Amino acid sequence: MRIRNDEDLHALKATAFKAPTDLERRHWLKSYYELYFKKLRALATTPDLKAYLDAQEASRKLSLLQPRVRHESDEAEAAVLARAGAAATASKALPTPVQARASEAVHP
Repeated sequence: MRIRNDEDLHALKATAFKAPTDLERRHWLKSYYELYFKKLRALATTPDLKAYLDAQEASRKLSLLQPRVRHESDEAEAAVLARAGAAATASKALPTPVQARASEAVHP
């Protein structure tokens, strides 16, 4: 709840959606994702959770890029983010909360 109600995050997101151009919107959303995942990583306790958050951040940032339109700047960054997301998710798949509860019920 601390992160969900964070006023800095709400302000960044509102600014992003009020941006007059798509490029500005993507830049504001990138700042939003960086702050959001920074706050989440500060609360994360395990290395697996931090790796998962890194992969999620990379996938969110990757969705903001336009390598076919802005290939000079976004193509290299897209490749780096794709590698970061793939490396973090390939390390270990984490169970979803429903799967975790089901496996705990099966194994006493």
